[in-house]
Formats: sequence, structure tokens, C-alpha cells
Amino acid sequence: MRISTIIGYIARPFVIANRKVCSIIEHISRPVKPFLRKKIFEPQTFIRDITLAKAIRIGLVAFMFYGSAQLMGMKSREAQQFIYMLGGIVLFSLLVKNIWITLFMTWTVFLFSLYKFTSGHPYVMNVFLGCILYYLTKVSVRQEHIRWYVKFFMLFIAINILYAIVQVLGYDWIYWLSDSNAPGGIVQNMDHPSGFMANDGIFGMLMAFGLPLLTIFNLWLAPILLIPICISTGSINFMAAGIAYIFILYFRINRALWVGIMIVLALASIPYFLFVDSPDWTRLDVWKLALQDTQLHPITGWGLDSFRRDNLPHKQYSYTMNTAYNKEKRQIDMAKWDNPHNLYISLLFEWGLVGVLIMIGYLCHLGTLFKKAIKYKETVALAGFVLVFLIVSIANFPIFLSRMAVFIIPLFAMYEISCQ
Repeated sequence: MRISTIIGYIARPFVIANRKVCSIIEHISRPVKPFLRKKIFEPQTFIRDITLAKAIRIGLVAFMFYGSAQLMGMKSREAQQFIYMLGGIVLFSLLVKNIWITLFMTWTVFLFSLYKFTSGHPYVMNVFLGCILYYLTKVSVRQEHIRWYVKFFMLFIAINILYAIVQVLGYDWIYWLSDSNAPGGIVQNMDHPSGFMANDGIFGMLMAFGLPLLTIFNLWLAPILLIPICISTGSINFMAAGIAYIFILYFRINRALWVGIMIVLALASIPYFLFVDSPDWTRLDVWKLALQDTQLHPITGWGLDSFRRDNLPHKQYSYTMNTAYNKEKRQIDMAKWDNPHNLYISLLFEWGLVGVLIMIGYLCHLGTLFKKAIKYKETVALAGFVLVFLIVSIANFPIFLSRMAVFIIPLFAMYEISCQ
């Protein structure tokens, strides 16, 4: 027997053992590799993480001293409870690793404190919960999970459409209208489509949000959601869905075909605005008054939740529209507005110019991400979703509605994830 053969038999157990050890090490180190790769080959990210950790440590120390502060005119225990709550919110906002969201949270807390906690407590808590939802999405969702989430969102839309059909047929076991002021009370079923949104306008917004996301699965089936949008009426929803669809087609088909489809869609929309639903210009009067009043507090605004309030020390009036008078010129009816139905005016009125600038910074951040991103189907569709949000917010307030915020915030976070 040759010496090399003898050596081979002797070394074979060691070779097998070495392979098994290497396999075990590979299995154990697999979860750590992305972290090591990130730290070694992305020094900017590593430095940014170190800076964030230092900022949080400084915040914890400052919190210790700040927590013992006293607010003039308030009981000590009540003041320190507010300080504890607001300081914790600001500290948590650092974890999202998005400077614009951190600034918005900090500015919200500052405004709540500036106006001596007289209004805006629900705003602070809702913004904080939205921040948590954003953070949870960023730490748990990866690129491959986006399509999975969107599938369930489309299922949610389908369920709403089915229930809207039931409502059109005259049956509604959940949302029924009641006029308690009428003699004996009047109870009737809804005969207009609203699904589980309880409002046909919000239902139309939901369909508009769903149209760009449906293009992930079928580009040419997505316009079918224009049908429930038309039935529910709402020109801003129809406009937003159409513009978002044209935007998505720009990245998915050749230019000549895109121009042709854009012309066809533009011509097809004319009958809708002429015979189905035209823009409601009556809101311009309230918008004009609100913009005039923002000149009194341009930097800080009037404070959180101040638009609808008429019992604040610095604001004791409300905004109304469609006021009706009798023959003696006495007011007999009016519509009191608790919201200007315009997100941008709401920001300027209640968060001031600083809040608007923070939002502009965040939108520029989103635009920069899209410009640098690879235009995957999911990325373009989510960009269309963001575009729908920006358009419908001209005449609505989707992020102020909890039933819509629960999916708007995660989808915004997923847009950022898809761009990275």
C-alpha cells in the first residue's frame, strides 16, 4: 500500500470533522454577517449609529434633570407627569432614525407645551402612536415582505367593496343613519356605498389608495377601481387615482404608448367632471379665512387641535359654511367645520410655518430616495400611493382618520424600505 494512501486514510476523519465545524460556524454566523458587513463596509452608517446612541445617552441624562422641573401654575405632580410623558415621546422619536419624523415629533411636543396643555392631547398621542407604527414597520419589514402586506391590503379593499354592494341594495347592519331630532326618530339604512369606512368620500379615498398598489399584481386590471370611485363620487379621489396611474405607467411601458393612454384617460375624465362630480369650490371660503388667520401666528400656528375649538384663551370662534337664513335674516342653519378639509392648511394653521417646513423636508427626502432607487414594481407602486396621498390631502384629511392612518403609515415606511 502506498504511503499517500495511508496518509489519506489517516487524514480523512480530520477533513470530515473540519467540514462539519466550518458548517456549524457558517450556520451560527449567518444572522451576524449582515451586521458585521454593515459595520465594516458601511462606516457612515456605523458612525451615524454611534452618534444616535450618544444623543440618546445625553437625552437620558438630561431627562433626569428635566424630570424634576416645575411648571408655573400647575400642581407639582401633574406637571412632572406631563414632563415624563413628553420627554419619553421625544426620546423614542430618536429611534426611528429619520430626522424629519424626529423633528416633527419634537415640534408637536413643543407646541403642546407652548400653549400650556390647553388643547392637543389627542394629537400628541396619535402622532406618538403613528411614530411607533412607523418604527415597528421599519424594524420588521423587508423588501420581500412588501408584496405580502399589499395582498392583505387588497383583500381589505375587496371586503369593503362587497359590503358597499350590500349597502347599495339597501341593507346595512352596521352603519345606519338616525335623526334623533325628528319626531319619533328616523332610522334608515345607508343606500350609498361606503363599505366599512362609514363615509362614501372616505370609501372613495380607500379605492384611490388601492389603485396604484394593484399595479404590483396586474398593471391593466388596476383601473377597475375607478368604478367604485365614480360610484362613491369625489372628484379629488378620481383625479388622484388617475394621475397616480399615469405616473406608474410612465415607468412600466414605452413612451409612445404612455402618451396615447394619457390622452385617452384625459379625454375620458371629461364626462366624469361634467356629469358625475365636479370640484366643490365652496370650501375656498373657509380656506381663505383660515389662511388669513394664520398670519396672526405664522411661526407656531394656533396650536394643536385649535381649528375646531372655540373655547381656547386665544381663540373663541369657529369656522362655518353654508349658513342659511330665513326671511327675517335670522340664522337658521349652519355647518360648523372641525377641520379645514385640507392637510396643508391644517399643518399651517395648527403647526405653523415650522411644521410646514418639516413636512417639505420629509417630502424632499422621499423624492431623493425615489430618484436613487431601482424602479421595481413595488417601488413605483408605493410611490404612486404616496402621490395619491399628497393629492387627496388637498381636499381631505386622510392621516387624521385612524381607520386610514393604520395603513398609510406602514405603507409610507414600506416605500422607504423599497427605495433602499
